Amino acid sequence: MFYNISDFLNFSILLEKKLYVFILKIMLVRFYSTLREKKGKSVEINIEYINIKSLIDLLEISNYILDNNNLLAGTMILVNGKNISHLNGLDTIVQNSDSIDFFPPAAGG
Repeated sequence: MFYNISDFLNFSILLEKKLYVFILKIMLVRFYSTLREKKGKSVEINIEYINIKSLIDLLEISNYILDNNNLLAGTMILVNGKNISHLNGLDTIVQNSDSIDFFPPAAGG
């Protein structure tokens, strides 16, 4: 019986005197600013591999951060704290256990 999420996510089985630990890995996607208003604070996704462009399509947020398949000026996407502009841009591959942060363009002054 699981008493909390930690018990569920990190459980172990003793089998033939060997301890096997299974860890459920989930991709955490967080939204900020106006995206948070549209999509909520965060979602968890269980998908083995996907590129950022396909993830944007899956999350249905392209209208907020893309123009002709290019990031709108001022948009920032972080994968495990690293800006995708320093990785492979929209072709950056992400996987379970990664953390992705979407910051849409902001206005103000």
